[in-house]
Amino acid sequence: MGKIRLKTEATAQANEVMVLGCDPGFAKFGMALTAVNLDTMTVRPIRIDLAVSKKNSSKQVLVSSDDVRRISDVRNQVVAMATQADLIMSEVPSGGAKSHAAAKAMAYATAILASVQLPLIQVTPLQVKFAATGDKHASKAEMIAWAREKHGALNWTKTLKDEHMADALAAVYAGIESEQFLTSTVMMRSLKTA
Repeated sequence: MGKIRLKTEATAQANEVMVLGCDPGFAKFGMALTAVNLDTMTVRPIRIDLAVSKKNSSKQVLVSSDDVRRISDVRNQVVAMATQADLIMSEVPSGGAKSHAAAKAMAYATAILASVQLPLIQVTPLQVKFAATGDKHASKAEMIAWAREKHGALNWTKTLKDEHMADALAAVYAGIESEQFLTSTVMMRSLKTA
């Protein structure tokens, strides 16, 4: 786990901590950079983005070489946004892989998250859906509708790709309700005032 470092950037107020929400995936990795007010627990989104990695369809490139390139491309995009964050709140892929390809994609997405040297608060998909919509079984369409309605000023694509960024944003809402975050806020507040 990385060192806790609280930023004093222009985007963060004195009572805010910068949080990168993530919806990790190998092909599509949703990100939402937010500022969380430590006093009111309100979320102020700053930017959303989607890191996309596309397969090289050339028969002259080894699949494993292409996988390394794709992992590196996504990781670089995640790290670039994470440089503005103090911590990450994210779903962490686990279980449920029905095929070798799904298991491999899950492992790559987890490795990308692990390579970012920031504290990580893990949330489950059910927590993410519930924090956003109040329904643990919310559909992709309901998650997108929630995010666009709550934070319409963000650069939504108006496509299904918004699902990943909506889930990343909802991960922050779920993370701020976690025991791990709530117990760490006392420490974060004292570091902000020091």
